[in-house]
Amino acid sequence: MTESQEKQYKILFVDGDEMMRILFRDIFWVHGRGEHYEVCLAATLREAEGIIQNPETRPDIAVFGLQTPAEKGLLGTSSQMKDTFEYIKKLKADSNLSGMKVIVFSGHDDPDFKKKLLSLGVSGYLVKGELMPKEIISFVDSTVHGAN
Repeated sequence: MTESQEKQYKILFVDGDEMMRILFRDIFWVHGRGEHYEVCLAATLREAEGIIQNPETRPDIAVFGLQTPAEKGLLGTSSQMKDTFEYIKKLKADSNLSGMKVIVFSGHDDPDFKKKLLSLGVSGYLVKGELMPKEIISFVDSTVHGAN
């Protein structure tokens, strides 16, 4: 496959914060990676579920914020991290989704929680505010090409 025929990877970014979703999408466009990645956005776990379960829209990579509400109207609930953790656990256990990479992108920097998620088979745990946009793109690039 030549560079001009390179596969366009689908990325689903799931986060309850609209500005974070827009920022993540625009990182790929601003840095000239729009032709390599199709970025889809979801505001809730329920919305993400619909995208992931549909074979036509299923992403190659799903990136989750840990404070993602299960459904609209539940912003700010104390169970959001638990809901997101349980949803990721369910995804990683689904053999039909074994080819989909999962990355956590969160402001929550608890080493034990990070270790728990990585033990489930999450491809990476990125801390919001610690990486520059080009580093996020590099991480995603290495993940889709098998380095993670």
